[in-house]
Amino acid sequence: MKRQGTLYLLPMPLGDHWEGVLSGKALELLKSLDFFVTEYPRTARRFITQFRDVHPLTFEELNKRTPPTAIKPWIDKLAEGRDIGYLSEAGMPCIADPGRRLVTAAHAKGIHVVPVSGSSAILLALVASGLNGQAFTFHGYLSPKKSGREQEL
Repeated sequence: MKRQGTLYLLPMPLGDHWEGVLSGKALELLKSLDFFVTEYPRTARRFITQFRDVHPLTFEELNKRTPPTAIKPWIDKLAEGRDIGYLSEAGMPCIADPGRRLVTAAHAKGIHVVPVSGSSAILLALVASGLNGQAFTFHGYLSPKKSGREQEL
């Protein structure tokens, strides 16, 4: 039986300071993988060039406007044995992030999905707030527009 690839969910630091934030496993994968799906390829490329040569890397875009049909070729690559890294724009993938669509499709095909630990804006904000971390609910990020934020709050 042919080996399927693995979908790695890779953290991306908040800001440009990756040293001391990323785990050894995250750095190993970021240096060895050559195919990435990411919310914003330009940001991901800039991030990865901090510690490795970019060429020949492939960056594919997955954002809220990406049609569902764009995900199938990535799932096919995984099914054929290719490992793929998914990078969120910042923090942990799939938390208020379009990567959930890729993960759902991978699970539907029985493809191994491996989250790699790293920074999570939600958890960092919670632990720094002094609020009760024993029970909390995340309802998504607030709207970037003032009128939307006011309505949500």
